[in-house]
Amino acid sequence: MFQFEIDDQHKVESNESFANMKTPDQSPESLGFEVGDRIKCEHHTGVVRYVGPVSPHQGHWLGIEWDDLSRGKHNGSVQGVEYFRPSKPNAASFIRPEKAKRATDLITALHERYGHDEAVMNRLKQIDQRMEKMRITYK
Repeated sequence: MFQFEIDDQHKVESNESFANMKTPDQSPESLGFEVGDRIKCEHHTGVVRYVGPVSPHQGHWLGIEWDDLSRGKHNGSVQGVEYFRPSKPNAASFIRPEKAKRATDLITALHERYGHDEAVMNRLKQIDQRMEKMRITYK
């Protein structure tokens, strides 16, 4: 069996997929998610509130505030360390990034559905402008 040696901790057999390799120095930015992203996990949806390591667990995690408040199991804290604060207690969970898929936000879904209708598109542009003002004010 042919073997690649990457470092002392990681060896990849020739029949193992490179996509399945985990790198210990994977940065939160390389995970493809940012705070504020909408995600789907199975049939649940939520918002990413935290991206990064969660001590004492290995690797990176996504802190999710679920749309269905009964879905959550945590309050954004692990072992006394607060990583984020959800709007409602126990409305949050930590999940692995590979379990999440990017969800379509409302504006994008409306563009996809009604993009051919000029009146709807004009109204969506007004909504986009208002939302942008709110983002600037919020920051």
